[in-house]
Amino acid sequence: MLFVLLIMLIASCASKKIIKTDKPPKLDKSPPVVAVSPGDELFFSAEKRYFEKAYPEALNAFQKYLSAFPNGSWTADTLLRIGDIYMTTGKPSQALPYYQRLAAHYPKSASAQKAELGVLTALFAIGDYQKVTELGQVYVKKYRSSDTVRHAFGILADAYSRLNLPAEAINAYSNVLEKSSETDSARITQKLKEIISPMAISDVFNLLARLDSSQVKAKILLLAGQKYLELEKLEDAYSVLTVLTEQFPKQDEAAQALQMLQDLKKHSAYQHQTIGCLLPLTGTYEAYGKKALKGIELAQNQFVSLNPDPPLTILIKDTESDPEKTIEAVKELAESGVAAIIGPVATADIAAVEAQKYGIPIITLTQKDQITQIGPSVFRNFMTPGTQTDALVSFTVKKLGLSRFAILYPDEPYGINFMNLFKDQVESAGGRVVAIQSYNTSQTDFRETLQKLSSRYSPVPDNSKSSRASKRMEPTAATIDATPSISEDFEALFIPDSPQKIAVIVPQLAYGNLRPSYLLGTNLWHSLKLIHTGGPSIQGCILPDGFFAESTSETVQQFVRIFQNAYKESPGYIEAVSYDTAMMMFNIIRNPNTLFRSSIIKELLRPDGYLGVTGNYRFDKDREAQKKLFLLQIKGEAFVEITTP
Repeated sequence: MLFVLLIMLIASCASKKIIKTDKPPKLDKSPPVVAVSPGDELFFSAEKRYFEKAYPEALNAFQKYLSAFPNGSWTADTLLRIGDIYMTTGKPSQALPYYQRLAAHYPKSASAQKAELGVLTALFAIGDYQKVTELGQVYVKKYRSSDTVRHAFGILADAYSRLNLPAEAINAYSNVLEKSSETDSARITQKLKEIISPMAISDVFNLLARLDSSQVKAKILLLAGQKYLELEKLEDAYSVLTVLTEQFPKQDEAAQALQMLQDLKKHSAYQHQTIGCLLPLTGTYEAYGKKALKGIELAQNQFVSLNPDPPLTILIKDTESDPEKTIEAVKELAESGVAAIIGPVATADIAAVEAQKYGIPIITLTQKDQITQIGPSVFRNFMTPGTQTDALVSFTVKKLGLSRFAILYPDEPYGINFMNLFKDQVESAGGRVVAIQSYNTSQTDFRETLQKLSSRYSPVPDNSKSSRASKRMEPTAATIDATPSISEDFEALFIPDSPQKIAVIVPQLAYGNLRPSYLLGTNLWHSLKLIHTGGPSIQGCILPDGFFAESTSETVQQFVRIFQNAYKESPGYIEAVSYDTAMMMFNIIRNPNTLFRSSIIKELLRPDGYLGVTGNYRFDKDREAQKKLFLLQIKGEAFVEITTP
């Protein structure tokens, strides 16, 4: 039966015919037609124009979509596009409300994050930097791991910079720098440099403590080092570059910093324990030069006895008061690598110009006008006409309560300079100069001159100020008018002249019926010759000086004893001020932190100043020594100390 069934099956298969045809089979149904909504069509049309940068047409189409479909499926994207178009075409204030609307009403949309970034961008463009910092901090925390956070940090950093918050700006830039390309890194580095430029070294180190990235710390230290080198703040440059090489040796910046340090040491090298000394040891001002040398040598001996290690060296050069020899002497000291220069007494302006050229600090011992104006390496530690008249006026106006003064002065540069300074300072202190009279330097008979002084007030022209003191004061109508005017009694008479001339003038005061309560003079009056030749009329006169060997000060008395033991004579002002200057410089160069000459200048300008036998003093911003002078009064056969510095 199985066999029969098999035969039947084969027969049935063979009876079927296979028909081939090229026609496709008929489908039971047609394919569906996709329908495009009017909203989609309008949005895609606007998108096409947007990508073609046809912004006016695109904006028009997007605005139509927004009007027709305020809550459509493409509304969030439309708001973003409109904001972007306004930003691209320079209209941030018009872009802002679209970004804000999107962020507020569609916070979960794919465009919300971009909209929030758009808000930051628009606010920054408008200039609302404070709002940028408020929203920017929220953004970077909210989207910490997003690719857009780098852009947000950049906007935030720029806003901090505009608000003059350098530490916050650099901190934000550091986040950008860690994720930047090489091109962006160069741009951010430039921004960091602009922010660091006005920062003091203390601010730089405070900033480092707030940063986490070693890469950014190294970059900031390098930028700070470069800035300080440009400003010639060598000690600050050395400090930050040293920190960079020691704390971040594996950073790329460390190798560059190491090379900069080597160059810095090479070009700023000098002999740390060597001082140069310029003095006129021969020639016209030989006597003054030798006085100064005694003070400097005594200071060296005193200092070395207390500080034998390391040895201290003084290189002494004789200027001979000759300009050419002075120039050559400074050059030789520069080649010898001296740390600083003391002096000279004469040719100080020439020496100062040369020292400034080599960048060597120089402490001049001169009265020459505006000597420190030559450059930032030039200092002065010497009594000037200005300090003398200031001491006199301060004491007589503030302590004695005087208000009316007269001036009798020689018609030459020294007298004119003192006259102008005294007049200016009296008026600044609230007093009045009620009479002024000049006289010829060769004059011996002062009767007529004193009568003029008692009978009329000779005003000083407004343009005759201390800055023009070298010019001769022109006579005024008051001095040439023969008609006497009513005078006003004065309480003190100032006469800036030598003891010899004062001894001639003072006894003749009676011819002018002049009886001032006080006679005032300059440091030239500090001479026993004046006491011996001036007679009773000179008693009670007041004068300033920079040093008084008979002072009750123990510091002064100790110095006088040491000086007398060494030289068998009493010291004067030049010896004392030279001693103070040298002792000050020895202590400065012994300090291991004075690695550069700029460090010496910085130390000279320290606000607490120095204590010396000429009194406490400090250098002001113009590098002029500020100190109180001794005020002396003649009593009997001696000078008596009124005030002590």
